[in-house]
Amino acid sequence: MNKVFVSLCLAFVSLLAPLVLFPQSTSTWVFIGSDGRLHYKTDSHGNRILDYSYAGYKGGGVQLPVAPVAQTISPVSGDNTSHIQSAIDAVSARTPDSNGFRGAVLLQAGAYSVSGTLHINAGGVVLRGSGSGSGGANLNMTGSPHLLLSISGSGSATTVGSSASMTDSFVPSGALSFNVNSTSGFSVGDTILVQRPVTRPGFISWGWTP
Repeated sequence: MNKVFVSLCLAFVSLLAPLVLFPQSTSTWVFIGSDGRLHYKTDSHGNRILDYSYAGYKGGGVQLPVAPVAQTISPVSGDNTSHIQSAIDAVSARTPDSNGFRGAVLLQAGAYSVSGTLHINAGGVVLRGSGSGSGGANLNMTGSPHLLLSISGSGSATTVGSSASMTDSFVPSGALSFNVNSTSGFSVGDTILVQRPVTRPGFISWGWTP
């Protein structure tokens, strides 16, 4: 018994040794600094690997809110498209709360056959399931190929005040700021629209053939 135990220990050590002798290499382009945060190396033009963590809710780094359940439904026999859509429409008609939420549509566990597209056209509406797998809420697309869920709003962007022009001849990839010819009319926290025309000379300068 002791021989078997010793053999197993030696086998474990032999498997662990390569991990100790050859530590996992780290990237020079993205690495964790002494402050515990990610740091990025830039090339000669200032370009760096893009950081998509800012694309999350409120720029990332905050806990996702939980919208209160406003409608709870269970699967019905046959097609469930109108069944689910009716619940979505009922929640969409509610007045948003102080956090901007109208509420969640909770799909109880079961199989929901959906032959059409579900539409969420109001903000603050959440379509929530009850887990995945055999014991969860499963949406089964039936019929001809189609889009399962469409999320859209109404209206269009409106320009307020005069626009400003970028004065930088080059804005590197991953940049968090740029210079403009005037900051008049802008305030901290404003939502801005950045327009970047794509031209034939631009493609050529990148080495692409349009």
